[in-house]
Amino acid sequence: MAGSYEATRRWRENHPEKWAAQKRRNYEKGAAARTKRRRVWTNEQDISILVKVGPGDRDLAAELSCSVQAIQARRSKLRKVLGALDQAIRGLFIQQKTQTPGSK
Repeated sequence: MAGSYEATRRWRENHPEKWAAQKRRNYEKGAAARTKRRRVWTNEQDISILVKVGPGDRDLAAELSCSVQAIQARRSKLRKVLGALDQAIRGLFIQQKTQTPGSK
């Protein structure tokens, strides 16, 4: 595959109208994806996803009208955020404990 970039560059230079049309098509595809609405999760939904008591992910997904993958991705994201928050709180607590009352 040596020189494939050079071949692509030459093709782009020799066919600017085709290259511009392709860039326009790619942009339009991306624009359509950017307008896709993202789901807004409520606090109650987040709690039910995190607690995971009762129904499994499949039942929970049906109840919340989303996919099992969406449930799993949301749980993973929430755990990362809560883990980082927990670490920050522990760090502040340890920092406060190590400081003597007269020093800052």
